[in-house]
Amino acid sequence: MKKQKPIGKKKCYFCSETKNLERHHCFQLMFKKYYEGNIDEPENLVWLCSSCHYKIHRLNEGMLSTLKKHLNPKKGEDHKRHQH
Repeated sequence: MKKQKPIGKKKCYFCSETKNLERHHCFQLMFKKYYEGNIDEPENLVWLCSSCHYKIHRLNEGMLSTLKKHLNPKKGEDHKRHQH
């Protein structure tokens, strides 16, 4: 099965870097049994540069808070990617 790609421009969700990008699951694979739908759907994926990906897996609270907003947009907002 082909790996899904995140929606939006191919740049880091946090710093806009365009090199050394990696896919990141907003709702983590370890919790996939609690996720409604396909964990690999593009809406659950963002591009992260290797540096930001490292930081987020070290539980950077500010970054985690931003990704929570990505998954749960406020009522009335479009489900859009974070733009810099």
